[in-house]
Amino acid sequence: MISSDPWDVIILGSGVAGLAAALAAHELGLRPLVLEKASRLGGGTVSSYGLIWVGHNHLAHAAGHHDTRDEVIAYMRFLGGGSCDDTRMSAFVEHSPAALRFFEQCGVRFHVVRGLTDHYYGKSPGSHAVGRSVEVDLISGFDLGDWHERVAVPDDVPCFVTMEEQIAWGGINSFSHWDPDVVRERKHQDMRGKGLGLICHFLRARCEPAA
Repeated sequence: MISSDPWDVIILGSGVAGLAAALAAHELGLRPLVLEKASRLGGGTVSSYGLIWVGHNHLAHAAGHHDTRDEVIAYMRFLGGGSCDDTRMSAFVEHSPAALRFFEQCGVRFHVVRGLTDHYYGKSPGSHAVGRSVEVDLISGFDLGDWHERVAVPDDVPCFVTMEEQIAWGGINSFSHWDPDVVRERKHQDMRGKGLGLICHFLRARCEPAA
């Protein structure tokens, strides 16, 4: 039952865009309402690998990976092949590092994905070997409390490992060689990463204050 009290922000969809908007609105003192047509939360995000690309971010710099705004723009212009909207591209480059830091301060735990390079690394201007792709840490579905059963869980994505681990363990095609004890324990603890983990982190950040 939806309260009859006024809402400041109405958000359609509970994928990461919707939950990020709701969390940001809440942190700014507004009352957001998220509307989802499906029976469970998460949208298409839960079936994704949950990677977020942010150049010149604080996590990369803290890990010793140097990056500059000019390199990020050069790389994006190369990928755009002359079709970039400079205004939108500049807005993304300027504000995405701050957005990443903002949501981290809300309690969402991110880390740099090692082993994943920019596309055309070594060939495109401004490309980097590591530092720009980030993902969330693993989170247990049990941490969601009453919301645990309200999130859609895909059956075709190995969400119990991070993307960084999946790369280090030889990729999805090497699943038969992954440590079965680790896999069993992760499933027992309902550990969630990738897109599913992203949704769970944003839900937990909204449901309980960050430490």
